[in-house]
Parts: sequence; C-alpha cells; structure tokens
Amino acid sequence: MSISLENTPSWLTWGEESVPHLADLFNSYHDTVAKAIGRSFASIKKEDSQNGDELIDSWGHCQDSYHEKIIHSAETSFYVFFFANRAEQNKSYFKRVLAAEHLEDIDPQGSDSLLWSCNGEKTLVNKEYLKIVPSEKRRVIETAYLDGKIPIDFRSPHALAVSLEPTNPQMSIEQLKRLCSDQPISCYTLEEEQQIVRRLEDSYQMIGEVNKNVQDFVRQFTLSLVIRKDEQNPRRFTSGSTGQYVGRTCLINPTAHGVDSAVLADGLVHEAIHSVLYMQERFKPWVTDSDVYFGDGYSSESPWSGRPLTPRQFMQACFVWYGLYMFWSLPQSAAVFGEERSSRMAFDARTGFYKSRLVDHIKDWRCHTDPELVETIDNIQKRVIEGDFPEL
Repeated sequence: MSISLENTPSWLTWGEESVPHLADLFNSYHDTVAKAIGRSFASIKKEDSQNGDELIDSWGHCQDSYHEKIIHSAETSFYVFFFANRAEQNKSYFKRVLAAEHLEDIDPQGSDSLLWSCNGEKTLVNKEYLKIVPSEKRRVIETAYLDGKIPIDFRSPHALAVSLEPTNPQMSIEQLKRLCSDQPISCYTLEEEQQIVRRLEDSYQMIGEVNKNVQDFVRQFTLSLVIRKDEQNPRRFTSGSTGQYVGRTCLINPTAHGVDSAVLADGLVHEAIHSVLYMQERFKPWVTDSDVYFGDGYSSESPWSGRPLTPRQFMQACFVWYGLYMFWSLPQSAAVFGEERSSRMAFDARTGFYKSRLVDHIKDWRCHTDPELVETIDNIQKRVIEGDFPEL
C-alpha cells in the first residue's frame, strides 16, 4: 500500500497497516523541503555571493536538530515553495531563523528587529518586543509544547498576523502583509495561555485513549500550533490551515463557550489530515489550472458547513470529514468522550455525505482535476453510505 490518492481512504480508517506508509510520506516530504532549501541557497548565492556563502556556512554550523526544525517549519514551506523565485525574501528569512538558533547569546540592546525562531517557539525580548508587551520581564521567551514536540505559538508574528485565506505567490510583499494584517488579533494573558495548554494536553491525551495511531498521526503531522483570539467574533471557535504553510494548525478562540475536549480533539485531527494532504499534493498536483488552484472563478458550497469553498478546499474537505467520521465511529471514542458526544460528532461528520453526490460539485473544474482524485472522492462517499452505522 502506498500513500496515493487511491489508498488515502484506507489510512483514514486509522489501522496499523497505514503507519509505515505515513512515515514514508513524511520522510519524502522532509527530503523535498531539504532539497528546496538547497535550491534557495543556490539562488541566493547566485544573486549575492557573499550572503549566500554566509548562509551556507551558518547552516553548516547548526545542530542537526535545528536543521530538522527549519525543514519542518510551516514558514519554511511558504518561502521555498511559494516564494521560491524571491531570493531576497528567502535570504532575509533564512538569516533570521538561523540567527535565532542561539537567541540566548544575542545582545537584546543590539537587536532592533523582532527575532523569532522559525516555528514561533522562542523569541528574544528586545526593545521592539517590549513595545508590544511592555510588562515582559523575561530575556528569552520559550513557548509550551504539546507532547514535548509541537510548539504552541501564542505570540509570534505567525500567531498575531496570519491569514487563513489562500495566498497567490504572485502577490507583492506589501499585498501579502496587508492580507495578513486585516484581522485584529489579540494576545491572551499568561494565565489564559496556561489554561489553553492544559486543555489541549487533555484533548490530545483523550485522542490517544481512543486510538494511539490517531494520536501519533496528530503528533507527526502537526508541525506547529498557532492559537489566536479573534476579538471581532469572540464566541466562534474555528480551526484552520493552508497549503501555503504546510503543517501549521490554527485554533481560533479555543476558550469560547461550548468548546469542550471533543471540539479541540476534532480540530487537532481535522487539521492534521489537511497537513498530510498538503504534503501529498507536493508529489502529485490535484489540479492542473492555476485559476482552479487558487479558486479564481471557481467555488462550491460545502455540504458540511454551507460555506463557499475553493475547489481544493472542497476536495480536501471530502477526505477530512471522512477521516473524522472514522475517528468518531471508533468504538473507544464513546468510552472516552461519552456516547452521546461521540455519536453527535460522528453524525455531524457524516452529514455532508448524504446531501448530494460529491463529485457533482466538481463538474465545473473536473477537466482540470486528477481523475484518480475524482474517483477516490466518489469511493469515499460510497464507503460511508454502504458501511454506515445505523445507530447513529
């Protein structure tokens, strides 16, 4: 079994047989990003020999563990894939994240710009940071981690000015900055952050009690976890991710009323599935037309949320909701989350599969879509309907 589109429904059943193949996919993605970083450095050196040599030298002196952090960073995926032809921006990014390996050794008085590690897990408290948080007394801030691996980012620029909308790689830096700053985002207090971390740890632990394979899946494919507070819609919880920042899960308003362990667990699994689909797409594009890719003139209403989705969002949703349905239908989910709660979550996940034939939503862009993808989506819907749980 390989992690092809055709076999994707099989690993979304969360069985043991999928584990080595998912690991192969992750390792292949790792190698793809590493090679893209090499190309980026070569492009930088071609335009600026001195800075290119300095970057290569800095990379060579980094610890292997820090190499892994940079390779697995969602921010890195954006620069090396979507800004691959922008050597100046790539140079600035890599200089910044390579310098951040040894934040403790940097004089905060001599640093004028905000300096964050690539996953937002660590920052130097200098005068620029104190403009944002004037009461901060620490010299270097390091965030909490979920399961000792996934950085929980509350305060980096990724958390405070990130858009979940698709970004076109032809945008100027100025346009991108405007897009990423059009939503007013606020920091949580330290006490709120600690409460959120505890709740995330509880939900993550409960995922493992349902099925260890699902917990390992979330751990492997969630490369960073951004927590945001949306002051304009404080009562609405959402989770999100984008193919531009592979592996970054955003949870918005996790302290909103009604957000329980099941909702948080659902969000973690939901976005981890997106992450693996984004990685998969690096090896075999789902669509062949750039307008379809970015949703320019193409959309379809989600059978689950009712929201308009771009073609890629819609097609990914078919896989995501199938994986969630299979998770909430696992026998142990009722024992861990309660029978009524798990049944409700399973019912919500399956709803869209019964409203209409999913491939009919694809007709406007089907000619630009991988035929295997269309067939797989049709098979996913059949699996749900033919193998359904009548008690739901």
